[in-house]
Amino acid sequence: AYYQGRLMNRTLDKQGEPVERVRHGFHTPSGLRDRAVVWLDVPWCRDDATTHEVGPNSGQSKYTNPSEARALANFLRTLGPDGGCQGKLAVLAPYSRQVSLLSKQLRDTPLPAGLQVQLGLKAEADNSNRFPAHTVDSFQGNQADVVAISLVRNNEKEIGHGLGFLDDPGRMNVLLSRAERLLILVGSWDFFLHQVQAVRLEDESQPLWSFKKIVTLLDEWFRDGRALRIPADLREHS
Repeated sequence: AYYQGRLMNRTLDKQGEPVERVRHGFHTPSGLRDRAVVWLDVPWCRDDATTHEVGPNSGQSKYTNPSEARALANFLRTLGPDGGCQGKLAVLAPYSRQVSLLSKQLRDTPLPAGLQVQLGLKAEADNSNRFPAHTVDSFQGNQADVVAISLVRNNEKEIGHGLGFLDDPGRMNVLLSRAERLLILVGSWDFFLHQVQAVRLEDESQPLWSFKKIVTLLDEWFRDGRALRIPADLREHS
């Protein structure tokens, strides 16, 4: 989507199987084994008003999406087995208010043994009582074994006008390229399909071409089993 095919894939062996260093080792939830990308599918707000983004029109200065924070917390509770991944977890969002919400929501969420939280580029000793989530921009230049990203945007705006600064190719490139073993994307698949439906892949000059390319590739991978899309669990847990 971003490098015109110039990148070399070094994550497969001669038989086309993933090399050991990129296997995350998780078997649950069902279907996750040997899948490098999982999409936690939150309903489009057109079909479920509780998943609508909360933003400036609601009296807030920045965008948040509480349903995505719950979905990610519930997903992390199901990751297993213990010891499946001896590595780091980073949680990202494009908006700082969502980062704060994720930090609060995930603070008491149990993680499988062996998976540790990635602090990022700057020390966060002053927030030691919070789960250290990060904005996408602040995490640029860093990486983690497992990266979970709350995409936040979920609205009923016209085609191509509901993405906010997710329509920035540079920001999306950073967002999608931080994970070494497992990438977890939390958002409404139907919403993103709707936003890019007018983009033609044969015309790379269109502003949302790279986003359309990503959605098209993911759709192919969901269909042939190379990636996993599962319904998000939006229940509140005590």
